[in-house]
Amino acid sequence: MNYIEVTYLLTTKEEINPEEKAKEIAISLSIGGTGDLPPEKIKELEKYEGKVLDVFSYKEGKRFKTLIKIGFPVILFEHTIPSILSIIYGKISFTEDIKVVDIDFHPAFLDHFKGPRYGINGIREIVGIHHEPLLMTVLKPCVGLTTEEFANEFYKHAVGEADIVKDDEIFFDDSLAPFEKRIEACVKKAEEAEKITGRKTLYIPHLTGRVDELIQKAKRGVEAGAKGFLINALPYGFDILQRLSEEVDAFFIAHPSFSGTIFKTNHLGIRTPVFFGKLMRLAGADIVMYPSPYGKSPIEHTDALETAENLRKDLEHINPSFPAPVGRISPLNIHTAFKDFGNQTVFGICGSIYKHPDGVSAGIEAVRIALDCSLTGVSLEECAVANPELQKALKVLNKEKNI
Repeated sequence: MNYIEVTYLLTTKEEINPEEKAKEIAISLSIGGTGDLPPEKIKELEKYEGKVLDVFSYKEGKRFKTLIKIGFPVILFEHTIPSILSIIYGKISFTEDIKVVDIDFHPAFLDHFKGPRYGINGIREIVGIHHEPLLMTVLKPCVGLTTEEFANEFYKHAVGEADIVKDDEIFFDDSLAPFEKRIEACVKKAEEAEKITGRKTLYIPHLTGRVDELIQKAKRGVEAGAKGFLINALPYGFDILQRLSEEVDAFFIAHPSFSGTIFKTNHLGIRTPVFFGKLMRLAGADIVMYPSPYGKSPIEHTDALETAENLRKDLEHINPSFPAPVGRISPLNIHTAFKDFGNQTVFGICGSIYKHPDGVSAGIEAVRIALDCSLTGVSLEECAVANPELQKALKVLNKEKNI
Protein backbone atom coordinates (compact mmCIF):
# COMPACT_ATOMS: atom_id res chain seq x y z
CA MET A 1 0.00 0.00 0.00
CA ASN A 2 1.18 3.56 -0.76
CA TYR A 3 1.56 5.97 2.15
CA ILE A 4 2.19 9.60 2.93
CA GLU A 5 4.64 9.40 5.84
CA VAL A 6 4.35 12.12 8.49
CA THR A 7 6.71 12.62 11.42
CA TYR A 8 5.42 14.34 14.55
CA LEU A 9 7.03 15.64 17.72
CA LEU A 10 4.72 15.11 20.71
CA THR A 11 5.50 17.04 23.92
CA THR A 12 3.93 16.02 27.23
CA LYS A 13 4.32 17.01 30.88
CA GLU A 14 3.82 13.45 32.07
CA GLU A 15 5.47 10.26 30.90
CA ILE A 16 3.26 8.26 28.52
CA ASN A 17 3.18 4.90 26.80
CA PRO A 18 4.61 6.10 23.46
CA GLU A 19 3.54 3.13 21.32
CA GLU A 20 0.01 3.25 22.66
CA LYS A 21 -0.22 7.01 22.12
CA ALA A 22 1.17 6.73 18.60
CA LYS A 23 -1.47 4.10 17.73
CA GLU A 24 -4.21 6.31 19.18
CA ILE A 25 -3.07 9.27 17.06
CA ALA A 26 -2.79 7.17 13.90
CA ILE A 27 -6.32 5.82 14.24
CA SER A 28 -7.82 9.16 15.29
CA LEU A 29 -6.41 11.04 12.29
CA SER A 30 -7.11 8.39 9.68
CA ILE A 31 -10.45 6.79 10.50
CA GLY A 32 -11.56 8.76 13.57
CA GLY A 33 -11.56 5.77 15.94
CA THR A 34 -13.34 2.44 16.00
CA GLY A 35 -15.53 2.94 19.10
CA ASP A 36 -18.12 0.20 19.40
CA LEU A 37 -17.96 -0.88 15.77
CA PRO A 38 -18.45 -4.59 15.12
CA PRO A 39 -15.33 -6.63 14.19
CA GLU A 40 -16.37 -7.02 10.55
CA LYS A 41 -16.65 -3.22 10.12
CA ILE A 42 -13.28 -2.66 11.79
CA LYS A 43 -11.81 -5.16 9.32
CA GLU A 44 -13.25 -3.19 6.41
CA LEU A 45 -11.58 -0.01 7.68
CA GLU A 46 -8.09 -1.49 7.87
CA LYS A 47 -7.11 -0.24 4.41
CA TYR A 48 -7.81 3.34 5.56
CA GLU A 49 -6.07 3.08 8.92
CA GLY A 50 -2.89 5.03 9.65
CA LYS A 51 0.09 2.79 10.33
CA VAL A 52 2.65 3.55 13.05
CA LEU A 53 6.05 3.26 11.36
CA ASP A 54 8.40 4.40 14.11
CA VAL A 55 8.38 5.71 17.70
CA PHE A 56 11.25 7.24 19.66
CA SER A 57 11.00 8.81 23.13
CA TYR A 58 13.36 10.98 25.13
CA LYS A 59 13.31 13.55 27.94
CA GLU A 60 14.27 17.20 27.52
CA GLY A 61 14.37 19.14 30.75
CA LYS A 62 11.07 18.58 32.52
CA ARG A 63 9.24 17.63 29.32
CA PHE A 64 8.80 14.25 27.70
CA LYS A 65 9.27 14.14 23.92
CA THR A 66 8.14 11.50 21.47
CA LEU A 67 8.94 11.36 17.77
CA ILE A 68 6.20 9.47 15.94
CA LYS A 69 6.17 8.52 12.26
CA ILE A 70 2.80 7.56 10.82
CA GLY A 71 2.02 6.30 7.33
CA PHE A 72 -1.33 7.50 5.99
CA PRO A 73 -2.76 5.51 3.06
CA VAL A 74 -2.92 7.75 -0.03
CA ILE A 75 -6.50 6.64 -0.63
CA LEU A 76 -7.51 8.88 2.29
CA PHE A 77 -6.58 12.02 0.38
CA GLU A 78 -7.77 14.16 -2.45
CA HIS A 79 -4.94 15.62 -4.52
CA THR A 80 -5.12 18.93 -2.68
CA ILE A 81 -3.19 20.61 0.13
CA PRO A 82 -6.40 21.15 2.17
CA SER A 83 -6.98 17.39 2.31
CA ILE A 84 -3.37 16.83 3.42
CA LEU A 85 -3.59 19.41 6.21
CA SER A 86 -7.04 18.30 7.34
CA ILE A 87 -6.05 14.68 7.71
CA ILE A 88 -2.51 14.88 9.05
CA TYR A 89 -3.01 17.79 11.43
CA GLY A 90 -6.65 18.87 11.50
CA LYS A 91 -8.25 17.96 14.79
CA ILE A 92 -5.05 16.96 16.57
CA SER A 93 -3.84 20.56 16.29
CA PHE A 94 -6.11 21.55 19.16
CA THR A 95 -5.98 18.41 21.30
CA GLU A 96 -2.25 17.79 21.71
CA ASP A 97 1.07 19.63 22.01
CA ILE A 98 2.22 18.15 18.74
CA LYS A 99 4.18 19.52 15.78
CA VAL A 100 4.58 18.25 12.23
CA VAL A 101 8.33 17.99 11.68
CA ASP A 102 8.44 16.24 8.30
CA ILE A 103 6.34 14.86 5.46
CA ASP A 104 7.42 12.39 2.80
CA PHE A 105 5.12 12.02 -0.20
CA HIS A 106 4.80 8.83 -2.20
CA PRO A 107 5.72 9.35 -5.90
CA ALA A 108 2.32 8.04 -7.00
CA PHE A 109 0.65 10.79 -4.97
CA LEU A 110 2.95 13.50 -6.38
CA ASP A 111 1.97 12.47 -9.91
CA HIS A 112 -1.28 14.40 -9.44
CA PHE A 113 0.43 17.71 -8.61
CA LYS A 114 1.94 20.02 -11.20
CA GLY A 115 3.90 22.18 -8.77
CA PRO A 116 5.46 25.48 -9.90
CA ARG A 117 4.70 26.35 -13.52
CA TYR A 118 8.00 28.16 -14.06
CA GLY A 119 10.21 27.38 -11.10
CA ILE A 120 13.83 28.45 -10.90
CA ASN A 121 14.81 27.81 -14.51
CA GLY A 122 11.67 29.37 -15.96
CA ILE A 123 12.06 32.59 -13.98
CA ARG A 124 15.74 32.78 -14.95
CA GLU A 125 14.71 32.60 -18.61
CA ILE A 126 12.31 35.51 -18.13
CA VAL A 127 14.87 37.79 -16.47
CA GLY A 128 17.79 36.54 -18.56
CA ILE A 129 20.02 35.88 -15.53
CA HIS A 130 21.34 32.35 -15.20
CA HIS A 131 24.32 32.21 -12.84
CA GLU A 132 23.73 34.57 -9.92
CA PRO A 133 21.14 35.21 -7.22
CA LEU A 134 18.23 37.55 -7.95
CA LEU A 135 17.51 40.71 -5.99
CA MET A 136 13.89 41.41 -5.08
CA THR A 137 12.76 44.72 -3.62
CA VAL A 138 9.42 46.00 -2.38
CA LEU A 139 7.74 49.29 -3.22
CA LYS A 140 7.00 51.24 -0.05
CA PRO A 141 4.62 52.86 0.40
CA CYS A 142 2.25 51.63 -2.31
CA VAL A 143 -0.84 53.41 -0.99
CA GLY A 144 -1.64 57.03 -1.81
CA LEU A 145 0.13 57.06 -5.19
CA THR A 146 -1.41 57.75 -8.58
CA THR A 147 -0.56 55.40 -11.43
CA GLU A 148 2.07 57.82 -12.71
CA GLU A 149 3.61 58.30 -9.27
CA PHE A 150 3.59 54.55 -8.71
CA ALA A 151 5.39 53.89 -12.00
CA ASN A 152 7.97 56.56 -11.21
CA GLU A 153 8.73 54.91 -7.87
CA PHE A 154 9.07 51.56 -9.64
CA TYR A 155 11.49 53.16 -12.11
CA LYS A 156 13.82 54.12 -9.23
CA HIS A 157 14.06 50.45 -8.30
CA ALA A 158 14.59 49.39 -11.90
CA VAL A 159 17.48 51.79 -12.58
CA GLY A 160 19.02 50.67 -9.28
CA GLU A 161 19.14 47.20 -10.91
CA ALA A 162 16.61 45.26 -8.90
CA ASP A 163 15.57 42.10 -10.73
CA ILE A 164 12.11 41.83 -9.21
CA VAL A 165 10.09 44.69 -7.73
CA LYS A 166 6.93 43.66 -5.93
CA ASP A 167 4.02 45.40 -4.29
CA ASP A 168 3.81 45.50 -0.52
CA GLU A 169 1.71 42.60 0.78
CA ILE A 170 -0.53 45.03 2.69
CA PHE A 171 -1.42 46.95 -0.49
CA PHE A 172 -5.14 46.35 -1.11
CA ASP A 173 -6.66 49.76 -1.83
CA ASP A 174 -5.40 50.49 -5.34
CA SER A 175 -8.12 52.95 -6.33
CA LEU A 176 -5.54 55.61 -7.24
CA ALA A 177 -3.32 53.17 -9.17
CA PRO A 178 -5.65 50.49 -10.54
CA PHE A 179 -4.31 46.98 -11.10
CA GLU A 180 -4.09 46.80 -14.90
CA LYS A 181 -3.15 50.45 -15.40
CA ARG A 182 -0.23 50.29 -12.99
CA ILE A 183 0.99 47.05 -14.58
CA GLU A 184 1.01 48.70 -18.00
CA ALA A 185 2.73 51.81 -16.64
CA CYS A 186 5.41 49.81 -14.80
CA VAL A 187 6.09 47.60 -17.82
CA LYS A 188 6.82 50.74 -19.86
CA LYS A 189 9.12 52.07 -17.14
CA ALA A 190 10.91 48.71 -17.03
CA GLU A 191 11.63 48.98 -20.75
CA GLU A 192 13.02 52.50 -20.25
CA ALA A 193 15.24 51.35 -17.39
CA GLU A 194 16.55 48.36 -19.35
CA LYS A 195 17.94 50.71 -22.01
CA ILE A 196 20.08 52.28 -19.26
CA THR A 197 21.05 49.25 -17.16
CA GLY A 198 20.98 46.42 -19.67
CA ARG A 199 19.02 44.35 -17.13
CA LYS A 200 15.39 43.33 -17.12
CA THR A 201 13.32 44.32 -14.10
CA LEU A 202 9.98 42.64 -13.46
CA TYR A 203 7.10 44.40 -11.76
CA ILE A 204 5.09 41.97 -9.62
CA PRO A 205 1.65 43.22 -8.54
CA HIS A 206 -0.17 42.02 -5.45
CA LEU A 207 -3.09 39.82 -6.49
CA THR A 208 -6.09 40.73 -4.32
CA GLY A 209 -9.87 40.46 -4.35
CA ARG A 210 -12.49 37.78 -3.86
CA VAL A 211 -11.26 34.23 -4.30
CA ASP A 212 -13.73 33.57 -7.10
CA GLU A 213 -12.34 36.55 -9.04
CA LEU A 214 -8.62 35.91 -8.70
CA ILE A 215 -8.03 33.65 -11.69
CA GLN A 216 -9.69 35.99 -14.17
CA LYS A 217 -8.03 39.00 -12.58
CA ALA A 218 -4.62 37.34 -12.90
CA LYS A 219 -5.30 36.55 -16.56
CA ARG A 220 -6.13 40.21 -17.17
CA GLY A 221 -2.88 41.10 -15.44
CA VAL A 222 -0.96 38.83 -17.81
CA GLU A 223 -2.64 40.54 -20.79
CA ALA A 224 -1.52 43.88 -19.35
CA GLY A 225 2.09 42.64 -19.26
CA ALA A 226 2.63 41.04 -15.83
CA LYS A 227 4.91 38.01 -15.72
CA GLY A 228 4.12 37.08 -12.14
CA PHE A 229 2.05 37.92 -9.08
CA LEU A 230 2.44 38.20 -5.32
CA ILE A 231 -0.16 36.37 -3.26
CA ASN A 232 -0.69 36.11 0.49
CA ALA A 233 -0.83 32.34 0.24
CA LEU A 234 -1.94 31.42 3.75
CA PRO A 235 -4.85 33.92 4.14
CA TYR A 236 -6.14 32.95 0.69
CA GLY A 237 -5.38 29.26 1.09
CA PHE A 238 -3.17 26.69 -0.58
CA ASP A 239 -5.93 25.54 -2.91
CA ILE A 240 -6.33 28.90 -4.66
CA LEU A 241 -2.53 29.05 -5.10
CA GLN A 242 -2.64 25.61 -6.70
CA ARG A 243 -5.51 26.63 -9.01
CA LEU A 244 -3.76 29.86 -10.02
CA SER A 245 -0.52 28.06 -10.80
CA GLU A 246 -2.35 25.53 -12.95
CA GLU A 247 -4.59 27.95 -14.83
CA VAL A 248 -2.63 31.21 -15.23
CA ASP A 249 0.48 31.51 -17.40
CA ALA A 250 2.55 33.41 -14.86
CA PHE A 251 4.77 32.71 -11.88
CA PHE A 252 3.64 33.20 -8.30
CA ILE A 253 5.45 34.56 -5.27
CA ALA A 254 4.03 33.21 -2.01
CA HIS A 255 4.25 35.77 0.80
CA PRO A 256 4.60 34.42 4.37
CA SER A 257 1.89 36.73 5.75
CA PHE A 258 0.07 35.15 8.73
CA SER A 259 2.37 32.11 8.74
CA GLY A 260 3.89 32.88 12.13
CA THR A 261 0.76 31.33 13.59
CA ILE A 262 1.83 28.04 11.99
CA PHE A 263 5.53 27.68 12.70
CA LYS A 264 6.60 30.02 15.53
CA THR A 265 5.89 27.80 18.54
CA ASN A 266 8.12 24.89 19.56
CA HIS A 267 5.34 22.46 20.44
CA LEU A 268 2.64 23.21 17.86
CA GLY A 269 2.24 23.84 14.16
CA ILE A 270 4.39 22.80 11.23
CA ARG A 271 8.15 23.23 10.85
CA THR A 272 9.28 25.82 8.30
CA PRO A 273 11.12 23.28 6.09
CA VAL A 274 7.81 21.43 5.70
CA PHE A 275 5.41 24.37 5.52
CA PHE A 276 7.46 26.58 3.19
CA GLY A 277 9.86 24.03 1.73
CA LYS A 278 7.41 21.28 0.78
CA LEU A 279 3.77 22.41 0.92
CA MET A 280 4.25 25.80 -0.78
CA ARG A 281 6.24 24.16 -3.55
CA LEU A 282 3.68 21.42 -4.01
CA ALA A 283 0.92 24.05 -4.22
CA GLY A 284 2.71 25.77 -7.11
CA ALA A 285 4.67 28.69 -5.63
CA ASP A 286 7.58 29.56 -7.94
CA ILE A 287 9.20 31.84 -5.35
CA VAL A 288 8.64 31.19 -1.66
CA MET A 289 9.29 34.06 0.73
CA TYR A 290 10.08 33.16 4.34
CA PRO A 291 11.86 34.80 7.29
CA SER A 292 15.64 34.88 7.02
CA PRO A 293 17.84 33.89 9.96
CA TYR A 294 19.13 37.48 10.14
CA GLY A 295 15.96 39.53 10.66
CA LYS A 296 13.90 40.89 13.51
CA SER A 297 11.66 37.80 13.35
CA PRO A 298 14.30 35.20 12.48
CA ILE A 299 13.92 31.47 12.12
CA GLU A 300 16.58 28.99 13.16
CA HIS A 301 19.56 29.05 10.84
CA THR A 302 19.37 25.31 10.21
CA ASP A 303 15.63 25.54 9.48
CA ALA A 304 16.22 28.34 6.97
CA LEU A 305 18.84 26.31 5.12
CA GLU A 306 16.75 23.14 5.20
CA THR A 307 13.78 25.07 3.81
CA ALA A 308 15.91 26.26 0.90
CA GLU A 309 17.14 22.71 0.31
CA ASN A 310 13.58 21.33 0.24
CA LEU A 311 12.53 23.98 -2.28
CA ARG A 312 15.39 23.18 -4.64
CA LYS A 313 16.07 19.46 -4.37
CA ASP A 314 14.86 16.86 -6.87
CA LEU A 315 11.23 15.92 -6.28
CA GLU A 316 9.99 13.67 -9.05
CA HIS A 317 8.61 15.90 -11.87
CA ILE A 318 7.98 18.93 -9.60
CA ASN A 319 9.96 22.03 -10.63
CA PRO A 320 12.25 23.51 -7.98
CA SER A 321 11.13 26.78 -6.39
CA PHE A 322 13.31 29.77 -5.61
CA PRO A 323 13.84 30.22 -1.87
CA ALA A 324 13.48 33.90 -0.97
CA PRO A 325 14.75 34.58 2.56
CA VAL A 326 13.65 38.05 3.66
CA GLY A 327 14.35 40.24 6.66
CA ARG A 328 17.33 42.47 7.45
CA ILE A 329 19.37 41.46 4.39
CA SER A 330 21.50 44.45 3.46
CA PRO A 331 24.94 45.39 2.07
CA LEU A 332 26.30 44.57 5.54
CA ASN A 333 25.40 40.89 5.38
CA ILE A 334 24.58 40.04 1.75
CA HIS A 335 27.97 38.26 1.59
CA THR A 336 26.92 36.09 4.55
CA ALA A 337 23.52 35.43 2.97
CA PHE A 338 25.18 34.47 -0.31
CA LYS A 339 27.54 32.10 1.50
CA ASP A 340 24.59 30.52 3.31
CA PHE A 341 22.10 30.23 0.45
CA GLY A 342 24.15 30.32 -2.75
CA ASN A 343 23.26 31.21 -6.34
CA GLN A 344 19.84 29.58 -6.58
CA THR A 345 18.21 32.18 -4.34
CA VAL A 346 16.11 35.33 -4.52
CA PHE A 347 17.25 37.73 -1.83
CA GLY A 348 14.47 39.95 -0.49
CA ILE A 349 15.79 43.45 0.23
CA CYS A 350 13.68 46.12 1.88
CA GLY A 351 14.58 48.42 4.76
CA SER A 352 18.23 49.17 3.97
CA ILE A 353 17.59 50.52 0.47
CA TYR A 354 15.38 53.31 1.82
CA LYS A 355 18.05 54.51 4.25
CA HIS A 356 20.65 55.43 1.65
CA PRO A 357 21.37 59.20 1.71
CA ASP A 358 21.22 59.35 -2.11
CA GLY A 359 17.85 57.65 -2.40
CA VAL A 360 16.40 54.23 -3.14
CA SER A 361 18.19 53.75 -6.49
CA ALA A 362 21.54 54.23 -4.79
CA GLY A 363 20.44 51.95 -1.95
CA ILE A 364 19.70 49.11 -4.38
CA GLU A 365 22.92 49.81 -6.26
CA ALA A 366 24.85 49.43 -3.00
CA VAL A 367 23.32 45.99 -2.42
CA ARG A 368 24.06 45.02 -6.01
CA ILE A 369 27.71 46.09 -5.67
CA ALA A 370 28.12 44.18 -2.41
CA LEU A 371 26.56 41.07 -3.95
CA ASP A 372 28.73 41.30 -7.09
CA CYS A 373 31.81 41.50 -4.87
CA SER A 374 30.66 38.40 -3.00
CA LEU A 375 30.26 36.57 -6.31
CA THR A 376 33.85 37.36 -7.27
CA GLY A 377 35.33 36.69 -3.83
CA VAL A 378 36.19 40.32 -3.04
CA SER A 379 35.80 41.32 0.61
CA LEU A 380 33.23 43.90 1.63
CA GLU A 381 35.98 46.22 2.86
CA GLU A 382 37.88 46.08 -0.44
CA CYS A 383 34.67 46.52 -2.36
CA ALA A 384 33.68 49.64 -0.41
CA VAL A 385 37.01 51.38 -1.11
CA ALA A 386 36.26 51.49 -4.83
CA ASN A 387 32.49 52.16 -4.62
CA PRO A 388 31.18 55.41 -3.08
CA GLU A 389 27.55 54.26 -3.09
CA LEU A 390 28.46 51.21 -1.03
CA GLN A 391 30.60 53.34 1.32
CA LYS A 392 27.66 55.60 2.07
CA ALA A 393 25.31 52.67 2.65
CA LEU A 394 27.72 50.96 5.04
CA LYS A 395 28.28 54.18 6.97
CA VAL A 396 24.55 54.59 7.61
CA LEU A 397 23.97 50.93 8.42
CA ASN A 398 26.98 50.64 10.73
CA LYS A 399 25.92 53.75 12.59
CA GLU A 400 22.42 52.33 13.04
CA LYS A 401 23.86 49.01 14.23
CA ASN A 402 25.93 50.71 16.90
CA ILE A 403 23.16 52.89 18.32
